[in-house]
Amino acid sequence: MSDTYENIHGTTTSPSTTGNAAPMGDDMLNRIVRGAHDTVDRVAAKAAPVVEQVKGSVHHASEVAHARADQISHLGDEWTQGLRSTVREHPLASLAVALAVGVVISRMSER
Repeated sequence: MSDTYENIHGTTTSPSTTGNAAPMGDDMLNRIVRGAHDTVDRVAAKAAPVVEQVKGSVHHASEVAHARADQISHLGDEWTQGLRSTVREHPLASLAVALAVGVVISRMSER
């Protein structure tokens, strides 16, 4: 610890220049503030690795979610292509199925 320090008013003082009660109060307050700053610095130093670990985990989860979304998108495209092919190969059967589904939905919505 240094014999001089900057007090809360922005002026530099030393313990030998504190001749009255006000500078002594400033001295005590400055020690408390300095202690609080040191505590915050220690907590931040301990929290930084944890924050980085969480950040890495979130990044990994984001990458996995994007990969799954791409897989689902491709699967949807494949189903759409398959459905189009089926409708082209069997247009009357497709029309009958669509009509039946419409009737079922209509009946369900009446209730």
